[in-house]
Amino acid sequence: MAESGSLSKSDFLQVAEKIGEIRLRFAMAQRDGKNSLIFLDGEFGDVLDQREDRTWAYDSLSLFERTVSGSSFKQFIEDGSIPLNGQSVPLPEIRDSISWTRYPSHFDRSLDRLAWPTTEYALSDSRQVPPRSGLLIGRDAPSFQSYDAAVAAFLELDLLPGHQFNRNDVFLRCQNGLGRITKVVWSTTTIDVTLEGCALMDSVIELASPMPGETRKLSDATSQMCSFNVPATGLPSCSWLVLRRDGDWLDYKYLNWPHAPMPDVGVEIVVEGQDKILSLISQGEGPSIEFKEGVPAEPNNERYGVCKTIAAFANGLGGTILLGVADDGSIKGVPDPLKTRNSIDAITNWIKNIVSPLPDFDVQAEEVLYSDELGLIVRSNVIVISVGPGSLPPYGIKPGKPEYFVRRGATTFPAAPEQLRNIVQKSLPAQSGLF
Repeated sequence: MAESGSLSKSDFLQVAEKIGEIRLRFAMAQRDGKNSLIFLDGEFGDVLDQREDRTWAYDSLSLFERTVSGSSFKQFIEDGSIPLNGQSVPLPEIRDSISWTRYPSHFDRSLDRLAWPTTEYALSDSRQVPPRSGLLIGRDAPSFQSYDAAVAAFLELDLLPGHQFNRNDVFLRCQNGLGRITKVVWSTTTIDVTLEGCALMDSVIELASPMPGETRKLSDATSQMCSFNVPATGLPSCSWLVLRRDGDWLDYKYLNWPHAPMPDVGVEIVVEGQDKILSLISQGEGPSIEFKEGVPAEPNNERYGVCKTIAAFANGLGGTILLGVADDGSIKGVPDPLKTRNSIDAITNWIKNIVSPLPDFDVQAEEVLYSDELGLIVRSNVIVISVGPGSLPPYGIKPGKPEYFVRRGATTFPAAPEQLRNIVQKSLPAQSGLF
């Protein structure tokens, strides 16, 4: 099966009629005595959670969660409206050709991350204008300062304060319980994979990359585990895990760059200290990992280079800088005096003086034991600078005359004007509804 395609409206109605139950979540605005649908999200499939119906009612807006049968939903589409407490909510015009796209488990689609692989049907792209300002004081519902905050709470989304909920169309999503990659534990020596599903028999889990990878054939158990060995040189770029059967994928997880700047949701690097450092080194430099052979002792270009990368990480998805590791991944270490608390504080202070606004970051010293080319055990210190994704971009250096940076691949570049606009727009708060 392809990852995307389309089907006719009549074929989709046949699909809908066969659905057991659909959980609908939608918002309705009341304007001039008329009802208007703002958005509608539906979920169905063999792993649908059972939930009670809900209603949050406000003066000009109501949020609903209802579970209906597939045949009822088909009738809604044919009638062009949803009956509701003696009223009706008009549906926007449904496309004659309905597009669908398949996504792996826990994929981020602006709504909640569904736990199983999902096929999403886009029924309409009609743009209804939702309310954007004014307090929402509930009758028998919680109160909120804005429409966006209310929708986020109703849908149980992690929406940052002041940000907008940007979906206002009609979607239906089907979760498939045939098989999924539930958890991946990635250490320096092994990758342990947990799988679940009702149809794992004769399926294969593959550790794929540009070179042919290992595979493990699965049994008929509904929950299984298997392991892959990590090469001594680390995982190659473009590595990913794919659960497949009969020439089709059931689920997949990207592990490293360039497929993903950071491992996918469900991929857990559960190593600390030394193993964490070695694991990061094994991934190589990329969008979220940078190596620096030494620690800049003076406020020179090298120190500014570290801060440029910190700013670039904060403008993106975050990342880690390892001081004491060469570009080729060889561990050079830093002198013992630099691992003291005073030295760590000094590094923290010059970062604070150069990077603005200040992102979330942490500086730690870690001791690493490893074998050199002669097989001898070597003990070295590495400085780890961990940078979180920033909530107040853009981030730059030289507060008096700021310069901004972004990360592309394993390199830090000055941010072009259009890149700065994109960075800012992604984090813009709603201009109304804030008090």
